[in-house]
Amino acid sequence: MNRVLKFRAWDKIRREMVNVKRIDLFHKKVGLGWNEYDGVTWRDYTEVELMQFTGLRDKNGREIFEGDILKIYREDIYDNSTEIEKIGKVVFRDGAFFLEPALEEGWFYILSSELEYWDNEGYEYEIVGNVFENPELLETDTC
Repeated sequence: MNRVLKFRAWDKIRREMVNVKRIDLFHKKVGLGWNEYDGVTWRDYTEVELMQFTGLRDKNGREIFEGDILKIYREDIYDNSTEIEKIGKVVFRDGAFFLEPALEEGWFYILSSELEYWDNEGYEYEIVGNVFENPELLETDTC
């Protein structure tokens, strides 16, 4: 898989999700761009929440980032049906991307295309929102 280090940010001032164009480590600033015509708007680290791209895409081809809320579908190979298994948020912890909460109590659910043959076999992901714009999705009893 071709991994691209990419970020997006929740702009706490404008209260919206924005593409990250630049990160200035020396000045502790993040350059945000809303589109190709606006240029870059700079924010302090404290004014944004950075979220890293997982390297994965959902079933509709959308890039999955930290903070995204995913609906997980599992395909039943016996009757060829698909059912919603879980709704959870994507987190980065201990050097890997996880779905929180895990699908089964006591098991970690690792989001990785390399592990699909072992851990994620038969599952499809769909982005249904993110933790900043849609926190109510995590309050359902499907979590």
